Amino acid sequence: MHYTFHSRTDPGRARDNNEDAVAIDEASRVGVLADGMGGYNAGEIASGMATAFIKSEMARWLSETGKHAKVKEIRRALEICVDNANRSIFNASGSNPQYAGMGTTLVVGVFHENTLILGH
Repeated sequence: MHYTFHSRTDPGRARDNNEDAVAIDEASRVGVLADGMGGYNAGEIASGMATAFIKSEMARWLSETGKHAKVKEIRRALEICVDNANRSIFNASGSNPQYAGMGTTLVVGVFHENTLILGH
């Protein structure tokens, strides 16, 4: 099955700074969207960290596992990636005063055969 990915973000009317980040890996059929928490420090840093980390880790895992991965295994790998990205952002937030309190929302989609596996 062939998938085509497209992305576009908009900062909205309230802010000039776009804290959205999108990462797509077409080869592994992974799409990640994050929206940094406005009103807090470094939302664009948090969303960028989350999307880059999850895209990279899921693409690596899927390339190593191949097409033989079961949906249950992909869900578990996705859980681990989201948890590790969260931990990384939390640690960065605590170690750099400029990043204190930063955070992001997150949605991840992995297309596997005829199934869409979502993480949020």
